[in-house]
Amino acid sequence: MAADISNIKIGQSPQGVQVPVHAPMPPAPSIVIPTATRSGSLRKIVYGTLSILILGGIAYSLVSLFGGSDSVVLLTPSPTAIPSPSASPTTTPTIKNLRSYLGNPTGTITIQSTATAVSDFRNGFVSIQPTRKVSTAISVTKNSSVPDARVLLSDLFGAPPAAIVTALGSDWAAVSYGQPEQFSSTGIKSEATTLIAKAVFLFEVADATGARQAMRSWEDSGFDIASAKLFGYDTAKRIVAGFGEGAYQTIPVRYWNFPYADKSLDYAIVTASNNKNYLVIAASREAIFSVVDQLVQ
Repeated sequence: MAADISNIKIGQSPQGVQVPVHAPMPPAPSIVIPTATRSGSLRKIVYGTLSILILGGIAYSLVSLFGGSDSVVLLTPSPTAIPSPSASPTTTPTIKNLRSYLGNPTGTITIQSTATAVSDFRNGFVSIQPTRKVSTAISVTKNSSVPDARVLLSDLFGAPPAAIVTALGSDWAAVSYGQPEQFSSTGIKSEATTLIAKAVFLFEVADATGARQAMRSWEDSGFDIASAKLFGYDTAKRIVAGFGEGAYQTIPVRYWNFPYADKSLDYAIVTASNNKNYLVIAASREAIFSVVDQLVQ
């Protein structure tokens, strides 16, 4: 220490321990808050943009909905196409004919000629077995073929008036009816166990009114005698001189009894359920009633 003091010179600054000169300190770094990473910034931008778009879309929809804007088109799902059912083919309804009402013929009567037509029919009719209270169709042939209505009517009932011939259609039938109804000689009605076969003829007519008028004029000009002969009735046993008239199911029926209704000549113009008209000629009251029932059902 004494050595150090001796080294001190007057007028001089003390030469002691040199104080090291410090270099200027750099300014303290400012504290920087770390910013978000690049990816985080992008995510915020995307989310922000989407939020703005969504909010804008909702606002636009609300304004359009409540403001009635015509520019907004609401999309609705298209309805599922339902195939329409295929149309059924139209069929023309079948018009009933006499075979539809009476069924197919079960027996056959053969007429050899016009001259023998009445006797041929009666001989063949005897062999037909009737069914109780049933009208059974029978087949009639002439010269190995089925005669038309005009030929058959003329052969069996004589020459009909021209108005009848004109009115006749193509459909006709002959019938055997199994009748139980019988009357005694004193007029007492009974139902026998032994059936009596009664003939019935049906002819289609186009003009019902004309046919009815023509039949009235034919009653006393050949039809009465020819029918009695065909059915085997004795005109001497008639109670009245000519035809009377009654009604069955509101249908006018002309009749002539020999002497009672179980042996009679009955005829009527009947409008059937197929809207066709038929001249029905029968050998008894019960027989014509049975056929009328079948035609109108």
